[in-house]
Amino acid sequence: SIGAIDVADEGMDYYSFPMGVVIGEKFYVTDWLFTRENTNYSIPASTEKARFHKLNYLAVETNNHGSVVYKQINNELTGTTLIGIHQHTKKHSRVILSAGFLRDYFVFRNDYSVGSDYDLAMKQLFSYTKDGKAPHDDAVDSIALLSGVARDLLQDRWV
Repeated sequence: SIGAIDVADEGMDYYSFPMGVVIGEKFYVTDWLFTRENTNYSIPASTEKARFHKLNYLAVETNNHGSVVYKQINNELTGTTLIGIHQHTKKHSRVILSAGFLRDYFVFRNDYSVGSDYDLAMKQLFSYTKDGKAPHDDAVDSIALLSGVARDLLQDRWV
């Protein structure tokens, strides 16, 4: 099981943490922490979800405030391999590059409650357009991060 965290940088950004499991050749996104709460909430909630889902790997984008979040989660969480990822390419480029893999191998839930974190993340994810002009892109950035980590860690599953 794998998760990926895109840390909220400022203002109206969301802290976005999708996670899931690989079954066969598909990656099932089973849960999603998606919040505008500060790190007093998001870091304990992240470690709790990582423990609950018994994540094997957790990637944290370490740009900006991410390095602090990475260190705090690393101090709190055992049994999960943390992977710090410093992004160097533009967000929209990463999203476009991951789109085909996501379409082919990722499966999203359809039984989430209206207004839940998963629901809010999915609404933001599906509002992202091909030209990259969306008011918010935290969900799409975190799912692109998750797809890259899953593809790299489990490349033998996908051709």
